[in-house]
Amino acid sequence: MSDLPPASQGTAHANVVTALQEIKAKGSDPLRETWIVDCDSSAPRMKYVKGVTPCMTCSRAAGHWVTSRGRRMNKDEMLRMQGMKTPAQGFKVAVSPAQLGKQIGNAMSCNVLERLFCRLLPAAGLMARHRLVDRYDVESAAPSTPTKKRASPSRSLSPVKANRKRALASDLSAAPPAKKGKA
Repeated sequence: MSDLPPASQGTAHANVVTALQEIKAKGSDPLRETWIVDCDSSAPRMKYVKGVTPCMTCSRAAGHWVTSRGRRMNKDEMLRMQGMKTPAQGFKVAVSPAQLGKQIGNAMSCNVLERLFCRLLPAAGLMARHRLVDRYDVESAAPSTPTKKRASPSRSLSPVKANRKRALASDLSAAPPAKKGKA
């Protein structure tokens, strides 16, 4: 097999070989389809997924393996996965590439934070709900047809069960109104 991590990266090399073999055994072509392999974890914890990325942590600073590219994710791709700007978009990098990878892995995804704040601030009475727009809320968006929901970045995350979503919405609507007066 070509397009593997170097043999000197023993764990990554072995994990990518295992993942490629398992993906092929399932009937998929990992060199044509994009699978992301968490290649730096121990063999029993190694995972690979299609369509999403495993959790990026500071111990995965070198990046996950992208099967269709035959390489690790680069720092720009890792930044975009976290919802951040890239250096080409104005993100200033003031650390080494290894340190940047650790910082990216240690960060919380910007789009997740946005969703949390859109729910948290109104619930805490710190901001009126109508003043915030949750760009990732599929239910509040006006669908083009009643049966079709618009695609959003949050759809690549594990979907929240419908009853849990309804419970969360009712909890938020029952939140006390924001206090009026001096701010």
